[in-house]
This record gives sequence, structure tokens and C-alpha cells, in this order.
Amino acid sequence: MQKYYPQTLNMQIPQEMPYVRLPVDNIDEKIEKLSESYNIEKRQKVKEFVNNNPKLIQYLDKITPIINNYFPHNLKTLTFCEDPEFEELNDITIYIHTTESEYPADWKKYDELETEILTRNDFSTKIKQLVSISLWFL
Repeated sequence: MQKYYPQTLNMQIPQEMPYVRLPVDNIDEKIEKLSESYNIEKRQKVKEFVNNNPKLIQYLDKITPIINNYFPHNLKTLTFCEDPEFEELNDITIYIHTTESEYPADWKKYDELETEILTRNDFSTKIKQLVSISLWFL
């Protein structure tokens, strides 16, 4: 004879589900759009990093026009930088190319750019930490 258990005994206790990262839609198109503003190095690594951090592409889309506003004529490179010891320190780095003669003026613009980007409230600090911007001598 089969035992009857009331409905309440069959209920499962809700458990927290781990967050499943979904791939960013049309990642190739989004990276291609970024390549209009940046020379992209380590393209495959950039794609993988963006896929693992889905809000990152939105952040890059927001800051790119700001960077282009401050540095409209400078060559810019976007690349994946991997920390050999600590994976959580991996990031996307944007290098803004400058020359020795332009460096003092570009440094002032860079300082203003950094302040503007860091004080934005539309993205979390966690997302902001995944991107670094640097001046780079040609």
C-alpha cells in the first residue's frame, strides 16, 4: 500500500540559484563597433572577458564617446590585460597614445577624463574596476 503524504510535505525549500552568466548577444557586432574607436588587441580574450562580465560592454559603450570627446585625434588601443597571479585583477585596458611633446596637455585632459568617468553613477564600482585607462607614449 502506498503512503499518502500531504502536499506540504512535497514542497521543496527554496534555494538560492547560482547566477548563470549568459553570453552577450551579438558580441562580434559589439566588438566590431568598438573597433571604430579603438585598435583592438587580443580580440578573442576581449570577447571572453566581456562574455564573463555582461555589463562591461554597456560600460564601454558609455565611456567611449567621453574618451573620444577628450581625445578625438589620439590613437586608442583596447586590450585584455591578464594578471599572472590573481584572476580577479584581469581587466580591459584602454591605452590613449600620446607623444612626449603632447604629454603635459594630454595629462591634464586625462585627469579630467578620469574624474568624469569615475564620478558617473550609472555603473557599479565593480564594473568600473574592470576597465583601466592609461596614457601611452608612441
